Amino acid sequence: MNKTSKFLLLILVTGKFAFAQNPVPNPGFENWAGGNPVSWSTNNVATVYLPITQTSVAHSGALAAQGDVVQVSTVTLAPFLSSTDITGQGFPVTQLYTNFSFYYKFTQVGTVAFVPSAAIFQSNGALISAASQNINTPSSSFTLVNLPFYTFGINPAKCQIAFTINDTIGNPIALGNSFVVDDVVLSNGVGVEETLNQISISKVLPNPVNQSAFIYYSLPEKADVKFDIVNVTGQTVHQIVLNNEIPGSHKIDFNASQLPAGFYNLIMNVGYSIVNFPFAVSH
Repeated sequence: MNKTSKFLLLILVTGKFAFAQNPVPNPGFENWAGGNPVSWSTNNVATVYLPITQTSVAHSGALAAQGDVVQVSTVTLAPFLSSTDITGQGFPVTQLYTNFSFYYKFTQVGTVAFVPSAAIFQSNGALISAASQNINTPSSSFTLVNLPFYTFGINPAKCQIAFTINDTIGNPIALGNSFVVDDVVLSNGVGVEETLNQISISKVLPNPVNQSAFIYYSLPEKADVKFDIVNVTGQTVHQIVLNNEIPGSHKIDFNASQLPAGFYNLIMNVGYSIVNFPFAVSH
């Protein structure tokens, strides 16, 4: 098997691994009932207005969820899509997660943002972990987003995920704004790359990063290593290149003082193997 075939096989195995560990119900929006995705709630009112609909323009599988701003009498209404169980209180989780990811498309009119969020609660309703971001950049093709969770408690019981559109300066939300979302995943940032190849990023400390941080990573053999730091729009804003790194565990210093505050992906490239680790910068 050549290197390209091995890499494609690794991607396929990684996808299966991620979804096997994923607690999100109906994460690819393949199942619908009564005009709504199963295990998700919407602000649809049957026969009156339908901000959330199914679409065959999907990242994977046959269907995805689409949200459109709609006209209701004299006002416009933003779409709202939220994961839930039959009690409307979110779906059960038994552990905390580090990463909230999904694929999206976003059509933007005016000063709106596409707003994804995920929150984890204790059984008494206390919030203990959250991930969220205002996405202000339109995307005509499916784009992967990884958002890190900020955790400040223990004993997780429920998780609530939501997708909506907000106007960033309080104007009425214009018609024509829409999003498509697919393949929603909660994970702990451990992929098959680490399991099969022993190539890993174990942590970025501190996270969020203020001025500088340490990147902790491992290699199974001598290799050239490249770290790409990618913002939420997919732009590489910084690179670190290390030649002839020896096998074992390593720690390098990373200066983030020139990066704007926000969410980023740290992508480690070692030959045909890639490891992704989300982190945030706050100044």
